[in-house]
Amino acid sequence: IRGGNDLLPQAFANKLNERIHFDAPVVSINHDERGVRVTFLESGKQQIISGDYIICTIPFSVLKNIEVVPGFSSEKRRAIDELWYTSIARISLQTSSRFWEKENLSGFAHTDLPIMEAWNLSHNVQGTHGMLVAYASGEPARAIKAMKEPRRIAFALEHMEKLYPRIRNHFEVGASVCWDEEEWSRGAWAWLKPGQATSVLPHIARPEGRIFFAGDHTSAWSSWMQGALESGNRVARTVNDC
Repeated sequence: IRGGNDLLPQAFANKLNERIHFDAPVVSINHDERGVRVTFLESGKQQIISGDYIICTIPFSVLKNIEVVPGFSSEKRRAIDELWYTSIARISLQTSSRFWEKENLSGFAHTDLPIMEAWNLSHNVQGTHGMLVAYASGEPARAIKAMKEPRRIAFALEHMEKLYPRIRNHFEVGASVCWDEEEWSRGAWAWLKPGQATSVLPHIARPEGRIFFAGDHTSAWSSWMQGALESGNRVARTVNDC
């Protein structure tokens, strides 16, 4: 989006204003043939919102711990309980210059190192500073998660130095994110295990009574913003037609 992708959620926020409840985690969902009720916490107190339908975009890794009354069907429950969310870690290293460009290097690399991949996040950014990112998934990401922040930065520098030997001369500051630590996602994105394309996938997006499901995990474009947008349009059209 020209000007930054954050303009899209900002446009929603400007339009909806007080309809959005921030810092309001859902505690439970009640539904029947007449309507739906969502209990959530706001300033430490339980509040209830009622409606005709719910569009639930909560990742299944979080939804599995939310009370739903009456419970979902066995097929939906299995999908919620068994859908795997992959582990991703990113360690960003800011540099004083994009020194690798003088060696005609792009800053992107696939490796057999524990950091797995190197990304250049400054390739289309104005200015002279650089930003290289060590990107790991699966078991390497879980190993990074077990490290303290200073060790993560040192770990990334140690391995990135094998790709860009001059990086320590230009390194300024680093920061890391491990998606397994994120309270509201508990993983990066949905990842089907062998056999789940038939046992789990058909039940992920299927409605349960008056509860409809959206989010990139319910789309053919799982892990992408495109999938989240597609699923939102799909469910909005379905609810409008009810």
